[in-house]
Amino acid sequence: MVDVNCIRFGAFSFDLDEKQLFKDGQEVALRLKNREMLWALISQADRVVEKNELLETLWDGTAVQEQAVARCINELRAVFNDDSKSPTYIRTVAKRGYQWIYPLDKQTPEQSSNAASGINKWVWASLVTFSLLVAIALAYFAYKPEVAESLVAENERVSLLVLDCRNETGLAELESLSGMIITALEQRPGLSVMTRSRLLDALPAVGQPVSLPLDESQAVKLALETRTHAVVLPTIRHFDDHFYLDIKVLDPLTRNYLFASSRKGGNIPDMIDRLSEELNQQLFQGSSAPANAVAGLTTSNLKAYLVYYRGESLSAEGRVAEALAAYQQAIDLDANFSLAHFKSGHTLFLNGLINDSGVREHALKSYETALSKAENLPAKERALLQAEYAIVSQRDYNAALDILSKLEQRFPFEKDMLFFLGQCHYRGSRLKQAESYFSQVLSMDPNHVHALRLMVWTIRESGRFADCQPLAAEWHAVQPESPTAKALYGWCLAVNEDWQSGRQIVASALATAPGDGYITSLLFGLYFSHDRLQDVQQLEIAYDFPEVVQLYLGQYGKAKDFFSPDAYEARQESQVRRELGDLTKSLIDYWGYRQPLGLQSENPKPVAEHLVAPFEDKLDVMARYYWEQRLMLQVVNGDAKGARRIAALKGSLFATDEWQRFGDCMLAIVEGRPLDGIGRLPATPRFRTRVSLPLAWSLYEAGEPSEGLSLIEELQRTPDVHVDWARALFYPKSFYLQGRIYEDLGKPQEAAECYRRLLKMWQESDELPEKTDAKLRLARLTGQSQATAIR
Repeated sequence: MVDVNCIRFGAFSFDLDEKQLFKDGQEVALRLKNREMLWALISQADRVVEKNELLETLWDGTAVQEQAVARCINELRAVFNDDSKSPTYIRTVAKRGYQWIYPLDKQTPEQSSNAASGINKWVWASLVTFSLLVAIALAYFAYKPEVAESLVAENERVSLLVLDCRNETGLAELESLSGMIITALEQRPGLSVMTRSRLLDALPAVGQPVSLPLDESQAVKLALETRTHAVVLPTIRHFDDHFYLDIKVLDPLTRNYLFASSRKGGNIPDMIDRLSEELNQQLFQGSSAPANAVAGLTTSNLKAYLVYYRGESLSAEGRVAEALAAYQQAIDLDANFSLAHFKSGHTLFLNGLINDSGVREHALKSYETALSKAENLPAKERALLQAEYAIVSQRDYNAALDILSKLEQRFPFEKDMLFFLGQCHYRGSRLKQAESYFSQVLSMDPNHVHALRLMVWTIRESGRFADCQPLAAEWHAVQPESPTAKALYGWCLAVNEDWQSGRQIVASALATAPGDGYITSLLFGLYFSHDRLQDVQQLEIAYDFPEVVQLYLGQYGKAKDFFSPDAYEARQESQVRRELGDLTKSLIDYWGYRQPLGLQSENPKPVAEHLVAPFEDKLDVMARYYWEQRLMLQVVNGDAKGARRIAALKGSLFATDEWQRFGDCMLAIVEGRPLDGIGRLPATPRFRTRVSLPLAWSLYEAGEPSEGLSLIEELQRTPDVHVDWARALFYPKSFYLQGRIYEDLGKPQEAAECYRRLLKMWQESDELPEKTDAKLRLARLTGQSQATAIR
């Protein structure tokens, strides 16, 4: 064990007393289990820490699966930006456990103290003199309990945990009064309030049962674990004709009261507003602008608000239908209750129910009603409403991202906001950022099925298939009724460990959801990677994109028919889809019929040169696909200037490392640069698929066959992540080029096997030049006559 106060590694340091991680002097937010996991690895860096040992030590005999360990490791890797395939910090030892591998620097206590200065004012600055301040405050409290010293340094917000309001009135309708108190406190700029949803998420992370209400002792423990500054204890009583609302604020470190006050009257929302503003003034030392009253921001109908808050609790528990009914009841009581309108649409959106056209229409109506009364919404809910409406109505993830990024500065622990931020980054192919946000959501709520689902997709799309499997298993365990969760777990199993068992699981999932395009695409990729062509053809009817199957099978004529004007009309495709289809058809013309070296025939010219860019000002998700294909078309045309202009596109959807790498590769092809002049290749499988074979051809033609061969082998090894036209074209053709390279390298047996695989895939293909040439080459390598080969 290490006997100093702080351990440093690179830009990070780990405080041994607080078990807290810092980066460049700034605290890194980690959930408790991740801090414990990090310490378990660092403290035993000289050996492999077994999985069972981690389970026993960190979970103390609690019945959890190994996936819990794997998820902690994945979340730590996300913090360190570590790659499981070539790790810098944490090494995976297959079927055993994990080992810390980054060199550790021990610090003296003095060094540790200096490194920690300036970190978290609440912990390192305010607490130094806090005991004196509390003593003074308590002496004053005995005579004027409504005044207390400020908890934090100037302009730093005070974080609060609000207990359920103790209802001593005997009136059942006041049982949910805490919701209004939380909403009122959230409006005060000096305060940061732990929402009820985050409170429920935090309980398991600190080893407490998920049950409400909390007693004072449980609240203090939770506040200490989550580094919350103070606990708010509200009570409401009823004497004669008046209500009495009391609020006390408890310091969890000293168990002393920092502030206490009360109000009496008949207007409960007004009493809550006055108390929340008074609390803000007493606890917050910085400048505090006046806040809107909670009654004005919500509803003056107390019964409507309390019914609404019951809906909030039901929604947090995942009881969607009951929550929607409660919101509707609140709306029936007050038709102008914009918060209830918003949360009705929000619940549908959050639970992924808006794909159904009727439900989506209902959600949009709820959003639009709330927007028409947006001045009656609290700041946080107003921002969430605007962001969600941009996504649901226009799929405008850029606008949503701008709104949510500003909201994050004020409410950094808002779970729904963090999830939507992750979703926006995922849609923009910013996978590292998406993974970071989904990790934060899962640290709050390990069973958040939507964050689990998108986290699995994010890691899968980044090409980290081994890391994807434990998360997919966890998603399947949390949502066993989901065919998609089951199918993706089976896919991960197939590509990592057991192809046959995994394939059967995916097929079983498809049987429960026949015609599901996503699940079919997973099975499609597994079949094709094992040359199960008959099975692929049987999937064609169910699969949403039959032209991809036809491209794999070398049936380019049929595939191009998919993009004909009649086909567009029959499918009622939008103009955007048609233009994307025209581009794809042009690229199929070129890459499909591209004549390899030694085959004398002209390459057809692309037919989409006339297309103009329709997305100059609106860089949405469709625009990204458009520009990817447009860039490839410029390469086909040999237009280096045009390709360079597209590769340099700016905007949130293009401000990604992967887009820049993709653009560099495309420019290298059109400019004839060697591989070592490109820099790094794209990391994500989708982008990598688009560049691997064109680059391999370019290298082969430049006299660098070995470099081309390594790209081809990787393309063939990488399982299907996105079944699309590029892979459908390039995967079969890669075996032809691979055979040519093996012949040049003097490996006839390997070359013959490549030609056999191509011809097996293309049994029913068009009469393509590579097919004819592969037959002739195979005949020569195996001693057959050419006449026999071409029959």
